[in-house]
Amino acid sequence: MEKNKKGIMKNKYANLLFYLAVAIVAVAIMISVIDRINTANNNTNENLDEKHKNYCTPESRKAEVCITLYEPVCGWFNETIKCVRYPCAATYSNKCFACQDPKVEYWTEGECPK
Repeated sequence: MEKNKKGIMKNKYANLLFYLAVAIVAVAIMISVIDRINTANNNTNENLDEKHKNYCTPESRKAEVCITLYEPVCGWFNETIKCVRYPCAATYSNKCFACQDPKVEYWTEGECPK
């Protein structure tokens, strides 16, 4: 009977090691996928034409009141925001509201890409 117990114990340890290895591989894959997503986000943001980027100025950030005219813009976040997926931005009703948000570095015309 003791032989069976040792055999069962060895099987339990083998199973435990197997599941631990599977978990390690799964975490490594997840880290790799997140890294690829972040790289894709950075490359996409860098590919935007500089002439289409409208950077928020200190004056535009000081606006106390924004007109409620709907002219959608995509406010692209600065590096204080760590994005998990593209786009690293939010759609605002106009450039005034975009620049009031301290997370926004610059804006582009139109709604954000999906």
